[in-house]
Amino acid sequence: MPIKKLIIQPKRSRICKQAGAGIVEVLVSLLILAVGLLGVLSLQASGLSSNKRAEFVGEAQVLAQDMADRILAFGSLETNGNRGAFTGEYGATDTDSPITDPNCESPAGGGCNPLNTVAYDQSEWQQLFNTSSLPSGRGTVSWAAPIYTIRIYWDQDRTGAGGLDCDSNNRTVNLSCFEMEVRP
Repeated sequence: MPIKKLIIQPKRSRICKQAGAGIVEVLVSLLILAVGLLGVLSLQASGLSSNKRAEFVGEAQVLAQDMADRILAFGSLETNGNRGAFTGEYGATDTDSPITDPNCESPAGGGCNPLNTVAYDQSEWQQLFNTSSLPSGRGTVSWAAPIYTIRIYWDQDRTGAGGLDCDSNNRTVNLSCFEMEVRP
């Protein structure tokens, strides 16, 4: 008995309705994947920025603590039996102003007297700023009896901002800063 071949042809109307459906599904999937990847990239950029800010704040804190330690050590000096007679001497410190090293640590200099100690500490602190990684880093110390205020400024976003204003809402004009108060 001969075998008959039966060929079934699909209806044309079904084929036309299904054409391109797989491509649309792939495109929608790629769009969803692209949006997800952009979100991950945004989080990565935000994380790097926050990490850099934390690094700068940490360095500013170390610089401020260094000057606080110098102030506290100086305030504990006994001069003519009058403890802390030179209180307020660090009050005009600004690392942007030229500070001359009195070179009193050398054996030939005979050591530092109290006023040379202040100049020496200010010079050392200025050198720390010269080697720090803070962009446009600057440090100031002000005195309002009985408190020293130590401020560290830097240009977080590297916009070329200057001055001595610390306003986080306007970074194109103002600087980021860290402030510490010390009572000797």
